[in-house]
Amino acid sequence: MSPRSGWMDRKPAFAVSLVGLGTSIFLAYEYLWAGEVACPVGGAGCDVVRLSQYSSVLGIPVPLMGIGFYLTLAVLEIIRSERPGAQRMIDRTMLAMAGAGMAFSAYLTALEAFVIGAYCFWCLVSAACTLALALLYGLGWYFDETTDTDVAAGTGRKRRRRGGADHRDGDPPARTGRH
Repeated sequence: MSPRSGWMDRKPAFAVSLVGLGTSIFLAYEYLWAGEVACPVGGAGCDVVRLSQYSSVLGIPVPLMGIGFYLTLAVLEIIRSERPGAQRMIDRTMLAMAGAGMAFSAYLTALEAFVIGAYCFWCLVSAACTLALALLYGLGWYFDETTDTDVAAGTGRKRRRRGGADHRDGDPPARTGRH
């Protein structure tokens, strides 16, 4: 998203980050302390996934990784709104994180489908959140970059008032001799 984007433009991504964070916190609690995972759809699928060898990576439970992922994105959204000079770098970081998160989530979902043979409802909710974030950041980046390019090329995608008349960004006011 461009440095010109305001907080209102970013509310959907922040909200999705919070849904993913809540889902990951719930799963972490269920994985680490509650025992059997409450799976609203699919019966025992959540427990089958939890008890598989793929429920942790390098000894770190996947839900804890999700907490770190979603919490980082939510915090970056807040920092981004407070630090206009760092927005471009933060946007790139969030886009890269969302892309990596989507790839990891696709890998985990493929494991559920083809190796474990069971699906965890909450894992699929998290996968949907990750996909939504990747789409939001990717589309936001695409449209901001397209708009910036159009403005720089003088195609008039954005207009502003200068001296009482409409002018394209980057174009000097016309010198026609009349006002």
